[in-house]
Amino acid sequence: MKNKTVLFVLLSFAFVLRAQEYSYVPFVQEGARWSYCTRPFDYTFVPNRYYFVYEINGDTTINFQNYKIMKNGCNNAYIAALREQDKKVYLINYGEEKERLLYDFSLSVGDTFCHPYPDTFRLGNLWVVYGLYEVISIDTIQVGECLRKRFNTHGALMETFIEGIGTPYSLSFFLKKYRHGLPLGVVYELNYKKENGEIVYRNADEEFFTENDCGTVRIENNLEKSENILYQNSPNPFNKKTTIQYKLSEKTINAKICIYDLNGKELRCFNLNTAKGTSSVEVNASDLPAGIYLYSLIVDNKVVATKRMILTE
Repeated sequence: MKNKTVLFVLLSFAFVLRAQEYSYVPFVQEGARWSYCTRPFDYTFVPNRYYFVYEINGDTTINFQNYKIMKNGCNNAYIAALREQDKKVYLINYGEEKERLLYDFSLSVGDTFCHPYPDTFRLGNLWVVYGLYEVISIDTIQVGECLRKRFNTHGALMETFIEGIGTPYSLSFFLKKYRHGLPLGVVYELNYKKENGEIVYRNADEEFFTENDCGTVRIENNLEKSENILYQNSPNPFNKKTTIQYKLSEKTINAKICIYDLNGKELRCFNLNTAKGTSSVEVNASDLPAGIYLYSLIVDNKVVATKRMILTE
């Protein structure tokens, strides 16, 4: 009996090791689906949340080169042609003949690459310049049953790219046909990625995640009903200093506001005065590089709300 127990433990351990093995997963796969949802850019109230899907379905040939077809999964409209070679993903957008590099998953730390459409565009009240990115670190994360490389870059939005997944923001930033159709005050975020009909990556925010592929969800504004409220920092975007306003209930025992980078690393926390009512803290970010940061109000060890702020040069 003892030998059987040892064998079972060894087999279980071997299964865990196989599940944790690294294996490159291609981005371009037949049947792959990316579901996206809109999120308020500054986390103010937006009454509707929109969901849509990109999917790879079918083959085509362009200039004697084989490609996969990417379609809008909600209306079956042709979006782009994609192919992958040597861990590089190339695309030809709808209405174009030029092939562009979408992702390069063969990069190393310190390598740079260029956005397929270096440009400027308006995001809320901010004009963002897309252009050159630099890989500042590479790690591995668990996706489905295998490990995949995650490329952390420094660029216009300090984006992260994951093998087989791409950016956690929308491919709309890379697909010219759809890049400039953003409703005012929102950005698109990845809701989930499906491979072989299974969800392998999903939005960690339970408020935004859904398996609905297409449509509009009406959102109730519960902001003023809450006893603990985190407001948008002002000014935003800002240079060096900004102010974060918050409101606490009389039942609050302890509270703090913490600031994080887009990888979830805690950068600093401010312990708050727990007196009931509205107050504020001033943030001096002169020692931080320009980019997008997250900040959370944590009351009695529970996260009440998380918002984004933009630090400019």
